[in-house]
Amino acid sequence: MAEISVRVLPSGENQLWGEFMRSAASEDTLFQSPDWLDASGRSVCTYICTENDRIVGGITVTSRAVLGAARVVMPPSLTPYMAPVFRQSSRSYTKELSQNKRIAEALARRLSKDYAGVHLVLCPNQTDVQPYLVAGYGTDVKYTYVLELGDLDRLWGCLDGARRNDIRGASRNGLRAEAATSTTSLERLLPETIPGNWKQARFRSAFHRYDDLLIRHERRRIVTVKSEAGEVVAAIYMTWDDHTAYYLLGGSVRDTGAHGATSLALWEAIQFASEELKLKRFDFEGSMVPQIERFFRKFGGTLTPYYAPHYLPRWIRAEMSARRVMKRLIGQGGWTHRESARPH
Repeated sequence: MAEISVRVLPSGENQLWGEFMRSAASEDTLFQSPDWLDASGRSVCTYICTENDRIVGGITVTSRAVLGAARVVMPPSLTPYMAPVFRQSSRSYTKELSQNKRIAEALARRLSKDYAGVHLVLCPNQTDVQPYLVAGYGTDVKYTYVLELGDLDRLWGCLDGARRNDIRGASRNGLRAEAATSTTSLERLLPETIPGNWKQARFRSAFHRYDDLLIRHERRRIVTVKSEAGEVVAAIYMTWDDHTAYYLLGGSVRDTGAHGATSLALWEAIQFASEELKLKRFDFEGSMVPQIERFFRKFGGTLTPYYAPHYLPRWIRAEMSARRVMKRLIGQGGWTHRESARPH
């Protein structure tokens, strides 16, 4: 059996990786593409795996400095998955699984050698974390809801009764969903909905770069919901690849008269993904916050685990933890040099 070789792909050879991703025939996501990660504004690097001088897999990663010169691989904002891409083949399940294990382990070992820390997020269809455990990684499990698209009557029947009532009630109250070409209305709602992220200039800049990229590739849709007076009371942003639509972010006003607006917007997005785009799935893109999980659950999707392998040496974990504590205390005005000397 030939050895799996891992090397960094020079920027001048990016075409090789693009050709591989197009020919691999695996259901990789748009978030794994170099174009998407380039738009993040972070440092980007592509690793390819070869066997007998033939590309069999690889990964594009972004990294950031966390402790001076130490760099850690981690997904950028608005990027739910950052994972390897494998070549699908006509070989037996056992042989393909064995090959993918070798590729994943080789990549995991190389990344932990090149970086101070590594945090990956695998796609939901990548359930084998054993190669990462063998390479000394830990792993976390996360959850999303994935809705299998198709017949609209079936999809409507999948909705929880309360969610159907929300959508009907929103329509009875004069709310209407429609597509928008500009992000302006959405951006007016985001400071109230995700204030922690939206107030960061880096997050906003990344969002605009992603939006420019998706406009060029015709891979985004903004659904707004307006009141009878014409006020936008909710908006969501969705994107898609060749098989799956993704809810990326959204916002709404805190107004009892707008009850059901976000449900109406998402139902419109689901119908568009199913009827117009003819996609297989709608991914609600992460559901780890309890109140968000409860909201997404009622759309009838399947609770789907996905895995986040991570490699972080103990000294970096301790240093990062200490810095987070100090930042929190200083930000709350609860720490001074004088107070730090007091006995506890």
